[in-house]
Amino acid sequence: MQEQLAHFQERIGYQFNKGELLQRALRHRSVGKDHNERLEFLGDSLLNLIIAEHLFTRDQTAAEGELTTRRSLLVRKETLAAAARRFDFASVLQLGPSAAKSGGFGRDSILADSVEAVIAAVYLDSHFTQACEVTLKLLGESITELDSTLQQSAAIQDAKTRLQEWLQARSLPLPRYETTEVSGPGHARSYEVAVAVQPLDDMPRGTGPSRREAEQNAAELALQQLEQQTT
Repeated sequence: MQEQLAHFQERIGYQFNKGELLQRALRHRSVGKDHNERLEFLGDSLLNLIIAEHLFTRDQTAAEGELTTRRSLLVRKETLAAAARRFDFASVLQLGPSAAKSGGFGRDSILADSVEAVIAAVYLDSHFTQACEVTLKLLGESITELDSTLQQSAAIQDAKTRLQEWLQARSLPLPRYETTEVSGPGHARSYEVAVAVQPLDDMPRGTGPSRREAEQNAAELALQQLEQQTT
């Protein structure tokens, strides 16, 4: 186990001064006393602060709502569990026999809790700056993935504006959107929206889990067809 812990510290980029802190952070309550729940409590608060500060400092123009949404996506259980898998937390976690047999090493909640506990352990073993560095390393890939997703989303969401500006620049009527189909159960609706645009003969159709997204997709298709006609 000592060799595995040494490799783990190399992976997260921090060498503990007090090895017992790290071991406690990786000890699930199913093992018995001296488990990681108290560290998890502290780590949860540290994680929220570190991610909030990172987002606040990095993006000076983002509104409070945007920052709150991004933070919630980065500190949620699924994101933390994905980070734990990337850094192979399972190889050093300590679980009791029942938790291990029931698949605890792969359970999102256990993995996410261990990430929070390790962040707290780093903080207690050193200082806040070091805890920030380890946290951002653990979540670095998730932050990059979120940035990419948001950029793609922004491009889609801007399609209606771009279509309107394209038409206005040519003194053409504004587009008209029409919902043509709504399907699926209440918790998983699918919308189809058609957009009437001059000078297109056909009405491009877009689909999505919301009417707004379907309209955006329809607008994107309309733009593509209009640009093809003018080239």
